Amino acid sequence: MDELILIQKQDLEKIIYKTVQEAITDAQKSKKIKSQMNIKEAAEYLSISVPTLNRKKDDGIIPFVKVGGRIIFIRKDLDEYLTKNKSTATKTVTSWAGRL
Repeated sequence: MDELILIQKQDLEKIIYKTVQEAITDAQKSKKIKSQMNIKEAAEYLSISVPTLNRKKDDGIIPFVKVGGRIIFIRKDLDEYLTKNKSTATKTVTSWAGRL
């Protein structure tokens, strides 16, 4: 018979948070995610096409740095973009799911 374990919600949240942080760290180490990326690497990181990234860059939606003619994307900026757009995606999915 399986055991039933009682745990405080706060303790469970801490365990989950720690586990997720360790998984992220491990994934970053294994993928060797750079702090600075070229356009192809940044597009792959964001899971979008290079033309889409170029459009968002040109529209000022995703920040970039130009160094000696090279376009560089900073991972922190890309992460901020993902965080800001996460809620929009959630709203879109929720409103779409409501139509089912």
